[in-house]
Amino acid sequence: MTRQRGFSLIEILVGLIIGLIGVVVIMQMLETTEHQKRTTLSGGDAQINGTLGLYSLSQDLRLAGYGFASVDVLNCAVNVYNSARSPSNFSFSAAPVLINPPGIPAGDSGSDVLQIAYGNSDGVVEGETLATNSSFPTIGLNNVAALAPNEFIVLAEAGKACWLGQITPTTPASTSVISTAANQWNPAAGPGVIYSSAAHLFDLGLAPQVAVYAVRSGNLTRCDLLNSPCEDATRTGDPTVWPTVTAGIVGLRASYGRDTGAGSLATSADIPDTWDQTNVAEDASDNPANACSWARIPAVAVALLARSNQYEKTAVTATVPTYRVGAGGSFDLSGISSWQNYRYKVFQTLIPLRNILWMDKTGC
Repeated sequence: MTRQRGFSLIEILVGLIIGLIGVVVIMQMLETTEHQKRTTLSGGDAQINGTLGLYSLSQDLRLAGYGFASVDVLNCAVNVYNSARSPSNFSFSAAPVLINPPGIPAGDSGSDVLQIAYGNSDGVVEGETLATNSSFPTIGLNNVAALAPNEFIVLAEAGKACWLGQITPTTPASTSVISTAANQWNPAAGPGVIYSSAAHLFDLGLAPQVAVYAVRSGNLTRCDLLNSPCEDATRTGDPTVWPTVTAGIVGLRASYGRDTGAGSLATSADIPDTWDQTNVAEDASDNPANACSWARIPAVAVALLARSNQYEKTAVTATVPTYRVGAGGSFDLSGISSWQNYRYKVFQTLIPLRNILWMDKTGC
């Protein structure tokens, strides 16, 4: 009989087992490689998100107070009218920066809210005095050379409410008078306050900003207070009110840097020696004495916490991340389930409030 050639059943089974072992090893290597890839990419996402978030905050903070860095208006509650906004009548504090401003809904658990205000005028920053013939809708000034139609202005006078309005294109053909005729920003009844020649006018330019930053649902968001109802607690999840600046931000902490040294601020070194979150009580009417409290805040510390998108099967973060700038401390992650299964990056910086540093502190 002819001998049969080929593989026996046992040899085939052994080959299959070796092949399966090879497939298992290859799949494990692929899984490990893919896991490392996802971890690396998610760490890169956290790096990018944190960098973008801190850059946006830093840009606004560096401009904080521009246009109204003066004891004649700082800390005053500025009344605003905007017919395209609901509610149309509201106010904001003429403060460069406010940490957890009253009336603004809190962000995610353990995170601060930052309100930053500034103008963009090319004109007089310290304020122009009014003439005795001021009566709305026209305002008489001693000098209007730096003012132009459509620019926003703030009127401030000791003991009176402050007001934000807009110069209308119907400005009279005069070198000493501007018009604030009724429009989107100017109510037909005027500001409701009669300002005397002791009042000051501050030019905020064509596009003043009152930006409010908050961490909402794990994203850094920015609300435009002059045009959106940031104070509406029912719309904190509305992206038209609180658009996202960058995703993956789970913590925002801030503190004021105060110069508490004794003596006149006019000769102070403007070096912070105390860091806290204590707000200066807002003045319902202009009070230059209280404005001096803001002259003692030459810097702000800010820290952001970015989280990677990758959920790890095992705990990879043993302790709550901390920050060192300003008052320092730990971020609050109590509102995040399984927070230990994510990786984090801390971004922190100190921002000098240069418009406060440069302001005239006479009398403080």
